Amino acid sequence: MNKMSKNYNEKLINSLNFVNKFLDSSTFNFIEKIEKQSNSIIENSTHRQLSSLIRIQKSFLNRYERLLEDPEFQFLIIVDNHYEEIEKEKIFELEEIVERKLSAYLVDYEVENIWKGVNYALKSNFSENPDRVRHFLVSLRTILEYSLEHIIVPKEKIKGSGEFNEKLKAHKKEHPESTKIPRKLRLEYLANKFDFKFKEFSTREINFINELYKKASYLHSKDISFKEIDLRVLKNHVGITLWLLFFIYEDESAESSMI
Repeated sequence: MNKMSKNYNEKLINSLNFVNKFLDSSTFNFIEKIEKQSNSIIENSTHRQLSSLIRIQKSFLNRYERLLEDPEFQFLIIVDNHYEEIEKEKIFELEEIVERKLSAYLVDYEVENIWKGVNYALKSNFSENPDRVRHFLVSLRTILEYSLEHIIVPKEKIKGSGEFNEKLKAHKKEHPESTKIPRKLRLEYLANKFDFKFKEFSTREINFINELYKKASYLHSKDISFKEIDLRVLKNHVGITLWLLFFIYEDESAESSMI
């Protein structure tokens, strides 16, 4: 990615806060009213400026909405916790996007019922299911773990790659008690197969996914305490992560079939 594109992307990402706040502001509502009332050419200079602002805002909003359909961009945003408050404000809108974009992958790779378990536990109330949060976390961790380890990067891929098989051997030599392929190694393998538009998949992104596993592992605690909004945010983060991982997996598979 060239320097100009990188700078543009950074500016666009840094503008998200402004866009969301502006859309909810009285200024935006006022400008919309002005636009609706202006059926003819606007002569007044103030109105011309407002009309120009509307056109700029709509152009930016169209780009923003297209980016929300991009799993790489969505993942970049959730990794950057500067937008946590915005995410909470817009959580139901984001959930709708993620559910829609993820649904085909869930069906194609036969993990739909696990995700249904996530949603069922989330929708149930305490009287129906006193242990609903634990059930929610079990399903969330299961779908993330199964998808990565058995579909997207199974052990055969690591062992069939010279570079990553050597890394696995080095890991086993250092940790002889270990019987599993490290999650970090699977994610590094996958990231190595994809050309990222916005930002390279680095240690920061891998650590973020590992943190999702840790949060889902709270299921082993006797008493689990989560706010409802935090459960929805966690579901959104796992959903976006799965969306990105499946997207990369299919891109890698398509390239392999062409070789």
